[in-house]
Amino acid sequence: MAVKLFNSFIDNKDKGDIGIVKFDELTIQNLKANKNLQWLDENMWENIDKAKPDGYYLVGTPNEMTKTRIERVGNTFKGKSDIYIICVPVERIESDVQKEPKEFWNYPGFIFGRIIPVHKQSGEQLQSIEGMSGGLVFSVEIENIKKSGTSGIRYRLFGIQSSWLPESKIIRATPIEKIVGYLEQNVDKLN
Repeated sequence: MAVKLFNSFIDNKDKGDIGIVKFDELTIQNLKANKNLQWLDENMWENIDKAKPDGYYLVGTPNEMTKTRIERVGNTFKGKSDIYIICVPVERIESDVQKEPKEFWNYPGFIFGRIIPVHKQSGEQLQSIEGMSGGLVFSVEIENIKKSGTSGIRYRLFGIQSSWLPESKIIRATPIEKIVGYLEQNVDKLN
């Protein structure tokens, strides 16, 4: 698998940064052939200004829920990791540039939220989201479909988590519109 990594700032004014991975054609075809993958497309973020979220979730893998074991096998080392991907509920809050630390809050147009306490399967409370940076922030909307009389759930990709204040459990996320805009303007530079 050939992979090209890019790390770019969206721009100095917006202060957001993203990492981009570009796969070779064979890897892309193999990923597309995998029936267990669900691809995110523009339907996940288009018309986001019309969204009426009932809630938000941060999706990722916290370090405290990742276990790695390394063992020696002959002259080599073999590693195994147990990784748990979780959805952490988030209450959206407004930015407050008067609060400290000001360098955290001074991101106009970015998404801010407070982590709602969650418990692991063991019953213990999740202590930290350390390791979830770069995780997706989704909104959830419960939709009523009038024609059929049924209801469903709609997910929208709102942003990518980029920073957090551990003591107050507040996150900041780069809005998906900024990321998509940056990619559209710079796609030719990424080849």
